[in-house]
Amino acid sequence: MKAQLKSDLNLQPVTINERLYYIAPIPDFPKWYASTCGLIISTKRKEIKVLKGVSNRNGYRQVKQRQAAKYKMYSVHRLVALTFYDFDDIDYEGRDR
Repeated sequence: MKAQLKSDLNLQPVTINERLYYIAPIPDFPKWYASTCGLIISTKRKEIKVLKGVSNRNGYRQVKQRQAAKYKMYSVHRLVALTFYDFDDIDYEGRDR
């Protein structure tokens, strides 16, 4: 089954540095939001900011989150998909995601 757009999205308009973004909260990531243009936005500190991230060796953008004195990397495209699409937790080869 292909991924379907979520029908219950509640997009919020946010202005950052005079730019307008429409964002939705990322499930299981408190204070992180995904924008409709594919950016990850953090509200962890006083000011709202767009996370820069880094490109991995395959060219995919990644952002990091600190968890219990360690950093964990997350692919931006997966976070955006998790926010805006309904999909199964099993991929086409039968592996858990």
